[in-house]
Amino acid sequence: FLVPTFGFWETPARAGYEMEHLPIPDAALQLVHGAFSPDEFDLLLDQFFAFLASRRAGPEDPAGTLEAGRAHILGKLDARLDALLETPAGRKLDAILQTSGPRGGIRAMQAQARPLIDAALRRDAARHLVIGHGDPCFSNILFDRRLGLMRLIDPRGAQRAEDALMHPLYDLAKFSHSVLGGYDFINNDLFTCNLGTGLELVLQLDGEGPPQWMRAAFRARLATLGFDIRTVRAVELSLFLSMLPLHADHPRKLAGYALVAAEILSELETPA
Repeated sequence: FLVPTFGFWETPARAGYEMEHLPIPDAALQLVHGAFSPDEFDLLLDQFFAFLASRRAGPEDPAGTLEAGRAHILGKLDARLDALLETPAGRKLDAILQTSGPRGGIRAMQAQARPLIDAALRRDAARHLVIGHGDPCFSNILFDRRLGLMRLIDPRGAQRAEDALMHPLYDLAKFSHSVLGGYDFINNDLFTCNLGTGLELVLQLDGEGPPQWMRAAFRARLATLGFDIRTVRAVELSLFLSMLPLHADHPRKLAGYALVAAEILSELETPA
C-alpha cells in the first residue's frame, strides 16, 4: 500500500531515491471538493482496512503494547502541549480558550482528555504493536476512485523495523480525524469560528464538513469490524490536541483544532 521506491543512493552527506509517479489527487483534496460518492468511499474503506489488516505485528505482549501506546500517545500529548504553551501563539490561544472556549483553556482540556485517552487504551484489546504508517490522514492517501487504487505516502521514518512499531489504533485514529473530525477542512482553512449565544466559540466547517453519509459509513464499518468507536475517538482526541504546536505558524487553525477536540470531549463524556 506504500508508493514503491527505487534507485536508492547514499553518500556520506546525502541520500536519495526515486518513486513511482501516480497522477492521482490525494483523498483530502477529493473530500473537500465533495468528489466522493458512497460507493467510491466504500472502496476507500475496503482498501484502508485491508491496509490495517496487512500491517506486520511485533511480538505478542499485551502489557508492553499498552505501555508503549501510553508512552507514545499520552507522552506526545503532554510534551507537545508543554511546547505549545511556550509559544506566543499558544499562550494567546490559551487565553482565548480560557475566556470563550467550551472546555476551558489548554491545561483544562489536557486534564479532561488524559483520563479518557488512558481509559480507552486500557480498554482496547490490542496484544501487539504493528509496523504502521504513522500519519495516514487523507492528505497522505492517494486514491483513484475509478480503480479503487490506494497508495500511502510520507510514512514515518525508521532506521530499524523495531522503530516503526506503534500502537495499532494510531493509524486508524489518523484516518478517523479526517472523516469524523474534519481535519482536512480546517487544514485547508475551510471553516469559521463564531460566537454562540453564551459568547462561547462555535466551530463551523464549510458546508457540513465531511458529509453525514460518509461519517455514518465509517462508523458502520468500525462496528462491523469490531472496533469500539469511543476508543478510536479517544485516540483521535489526542491527535487534535497534540497537533496544535505543529500548526503554530498558522494560528487561526489552532482554534479550529482545539474546538474539534472540545467536541470530541463532549461526545466521549456523553453516556453511550
